[in-house]
Amino acid sequence: MRMQCPSCGRIIQNKSQKCGFCGALVDEISLRLVQEGYLAPDDIPLETIKEHHDVTVEAKPVSKKADKEPSLLKRLFKKGILPKVKDEVKMTTGHSPIWKYYFGLLFLSVFLTFSFLIIYRFKDPLIRANELLSYYLLLLDYLKDFNLYMLFVGLASALVISFVCFGIFWHRKHYIRFYFVYIVGTIATITLAISLSILGANAFAFGEVALLEYKLYQHPLENDLIWDSEIIVEQLSDRHDVPRIIIVEGDIHKRIVTEIIKERQRGHFYKKVVLEEVLTLYPVSFAIPEKGAFVLYQDKLYIRNFEGAAFQSISPALGRLLVKNTFSDRDIKEVPFIEVLTRDKYKDFRIHQINTHLRYLVSLIEKLNAVIESINEDIAKAKSNVNYYKSRAASAYAIGDLTYSSCMRAEICRTTWIPRTCGYYYIYSCDIPILSCEPRYSPSYCDNERGFYYRQGDEFIDEANYWVGQYNYNIEWYNKFVAYRDQTKLAQEATEDSKKSIPYELGVFFPKNNIKIALSSTKASKAAEYLSTLFHEYLHYTSFVSEDKQLPKFFEESLTEYFSRKVQRNALGSELNLGYPLMTTFISRLVEDIPQHDLEDMYFSKDSEKLYAILNERFGKDFYQKNEFYFDLLPYMNTNMALEMTNGILEKVKLQRIEPDDLIHVTSLIRYQ
Repeated sequence: MRMQCPSCGRIIQNKSQKCGFCGALVDEISLRLVQEGYLAPDDIPLETIKEHHDVTVEAKPVSKKADKEPSLLKRLFKKGILPKVKDEVKMTTGHSPIWKYYFGLLFLSVFLTFSFLIIYRFKDPLIRANELLSYYLLLLDYLKDFNLYMLFVGLASALVISFVCFGIFWHRKHYIRFYFVYIVGTIATITLAISLSILGANAFAFGEVALLEYKLYQHPLENDLIWDSEIIVEQLSDRHDVPRIIIVEGDIHKRIVTEIIKERQRGHFYKKVVLEEVLTLYPVSFAIPEKGAFVLYQDKLYIRNFEGAAFQSISPALGRLLVKNTFSDRDIKEVPFIEVLTRDKYKDFRIHQINTHLRYLVSLIEKLNAVIESINEDIAKAKSNVNYYKSRAASAYAIGDLTYSSCMRAEICRTTWIPRTCGYYYIYSCDIPILSCEPRYSPSYCDNERGFYYRQGDEFIDEANYWVGQYNYNIEWYNKFVAYRDQTKLAQEATEDSKKSIPYELGVFFPKNNIKIALSSTKASKAAEYLSTLFHEYLHYTSFVSEDKQLPKFFEESLTEYFSRKVQRNALGSELNLGYPLMTTFISRLVEDIPQHDLEDMYFSKDSEKLYAILNERFGKDFYQKNEFYFDLLPYMNTNMALEMTNGILEKVKLQRIEPDDLIHVTSLIRYQ
């Protein structure tokens, strides 16, 4: 048997009463108690040894290489739950109580279990104002459902308690108070462990955050953490996958850590409460500069602020990448020239542009009026010629009839003395007696005489019909030019009114490859509006064919915004619904049952005839032609009038009406151009 020297802590071999290292003597009684398992070697006081042995013992440090005896836990279970301590020594000696180990293991198991549940399993918090309160409320919610984890912990604790109590009653039935001590201690230990497990989850979160911070701080480029705008532009130009866009208005470091951990297998409570609480207390930093609009980390693009120069540099590549991702089977043009202007500069630019357009519209109206006046003159001339030739024809026909009648009545009469012609008519007043009369001309001759005048009349009728055609032609063009003039006047009024909407505008596209976008604010929240504008104008740019080949304005703008919102959903995860709310809602219902591929083919090719064919096939023959006038007017009408006109068209094709409440989700008056 081996025992530990009470003086130096070295191992004493084979019942030796003297330590071979320090020379200390061991009391025989103590040795027997140790040998029988009633006392631990370290329970023998050094004074006792000095008392029984008149020697001086110097304590020496325990050697690291000293052999270790079997653990106390093994010896306890080998000998029994409770030691058989003799009365004379039980007050001064004895084993370490088993409750220390029981309660320690119980606390550790419950603590780790609930820490695990907090980190990996707990659902959404009921409240988020206070971490501890939220945790207790969630526990109560779990207790109501009697979660399987709780059941497992409860059963395990009951088994351990039963085992301990069995040992207590088996060896010391008169120690019944131990039963209550263990029960109360168990409940208290479990309660304490459950309460403190939130600290374990917080410690885990601190460690997780600290490890991420160290990783990104020491090796940012190796971990694809980039904040240089030029490098980001190069990365976006070379990428085929689309980064997830995240707009950050607070601490960029904390947001990156949050997004990384959110993608890991963690519970909702841990992500939304524990992690946020830790990040509130822990000052995370990756050495990212305070200034800078963008941070690219792996598959995420973080937007920190709406800074014009940075957005101007990144917009072409970003816009093309996002549009290309949505329309992967389409030929998306290379990057356009994008200019980001301040609000004042954009306003001055747009007013100048509008005034230039107004001057063009005014001159166009003047030209149309001149054309209309000229057509009026042509109409009057044609009308006059029609009346003139019709009168000439009537006169020719009348002369022909008169000639025929006279010809048929002409006679040659004979008198008593000599034959004499009395004229074309019977002569009743001749002074010479008439013996007999006979027709002067044959019927065929008279027909020829009449035909001459009739042919003249027919020629006049042909000429009159020609001028009738000219009259109708001029009337048709008159109506068209009057309509053009009226539409131009409406466009003039709408263009004049558009000055009022300039504060709400975000961008405009100029053929062939020029896009201008207004910088309204440096806040990161405005970046979403900027991106929606970028998508809208980029679609204008990439779908542009030529000045002569364009869709009607209603379909060009409504379909552009329709497809732009599709890009928004893919890039931002939501729609901002900023541009053309009524027109976009209207076109969405019109094209709901039309195959998207056909719709895209028509839009990107600017095939108006295909558009008309699609609509006519969907809603009946000549649908577009019957409603063309309304489609032309819709972009220039106020909301109430446009809504009434839109619902009129929808009712005719038996589609759901658009109610004002359908448009209340629109959060901005922004218009795209």
